[in-house]
Amino acid sequence: YVHLSPAGYRKRSETIAQAFTHDMTRSVRVGGDAPLPVPAAGPSTYVPLVPERVIDTRSQDPGRRPAGSVLTVDFGALIPAGASAVAVNVTATGAAAAGFLAAGGCGAPIAGSTVNFERDVDRGAMAITPLGTGDDLCVFSSADTDVVVDLQGVFVGDGGVGLHPLAVQDRLADTRATGRQGRLVLDTPPGASAVAVNLTVVGAASAGWLRAFPCDATTEVSNVNYGAGEAVAGSAFVRTSADDTICVETSVSADVIVDLTGTFGAGGLSFVPVAPTRMLDTRSAIGGWAPIHGNGQTLDAGVVPPGAAAVTGTLTMVEPLGGGFLTGHACGELPPTSSVNAAPGEVLANALTAAVSGSGRLCLYAWPTTHTLFDVTGWWTS
Repeated sequence: YVHLSPAGYRKRSETIAQAFTHDMTRSVRVGGDAPLPVPAAGPSTYVPLVPERVIDTRSQDPGRRPAGSVLTVDFGALIPAGASAVAVNVTATGAAAAGFLAAGGCGAPIAGSTVNFERDVDRGAMAITPLGTGDDLCVFSSADTDVVVDLQGVFVGDGGVGLHPLAVQDRLADTRATGRQGRLVLDTPPGASAVAVNLTVVGAASAGWLRAFPCDATTEVSNVNYGAGEAVAGSAFVRTSADDTICVETSVSADVIVDLTGTFGAGGLSFVPVAPTRMLDTRSAIGGWAPIHGNGQTLDAGVVPPGAAAVTGTLTMVEPLGGGFLTGHACGELPPTSSVNAAPGEVLANALTAAVSGSGRLCLYAWPTTHTLFDVTGWWTS
């Protein structure tokens, strides 16, 4: 003889439906792979730099960006003439509403997003994207926000280094097991000029930032922005020190996880940039998978042309039914790493640079049930 209120009955039905979706729903093949975009430039090599701030609209012209606006970023003397692409970290800060930033070469379409954010929550993400015809970068904002752009490196025809992707990604550090430290000094593979890493912050005492940099240099640039108690990931290409190390530090007490996905050095792969293009979206069956990415399920997508050995792009987790992560990998053994993390109902993105299978496919593992998006920004060839 106990009855719920009308709102209570609705809530009960929603809870049952969500539990069923979380435990039972799986994606199925409903179509083929999305078509690959046309390269924006020829193969190029990477020049790693000490991270440097290029623009911060909180203190520089043209000032705060209104919703629907495009910010043009001029790198000036920071990049050499003839550069084809850049590695940058793009951050939204003090947003007036939830939205996204999308970065790409000026004058070319941008079919995807780089950073997703909530109102008044600072979020950043790495982007590896081609430059426009004026050697510039354009950043579209869907909501009123300030925008920060930090330069990590530049791609040139000759004179740089190539990528050596790891067949199986490697966890370099996890302070949940070793204990928190103010600054981590991490050994990197001998002889590498730079490393491709994924940086995850877990259980921070309060809001703050994380930065990764060569231990023999200084920088004021951050790679990851996070709130109290969140699990948030950000990728970076980090130049190594002369003693084959990188340093990672946080502004407040937090656990830090560092996953290695590749190294840069002589004889590696060259990068072919493309305009950001959506290759997978389980919400709309782009890439052939629908209706949602199931808990513990691995989806595969063709994301590179024949002969390419690795891919770079933006991986987005959309409204997961519980807190969890996505892992992008080369379709063999599931590595003990993660690529993007999100809390229940959040939308969070992170850059991914990873090896692909011999047939050019990227595999994406989900935990828990979520919608999954992947936007390609380039691939790596020999």
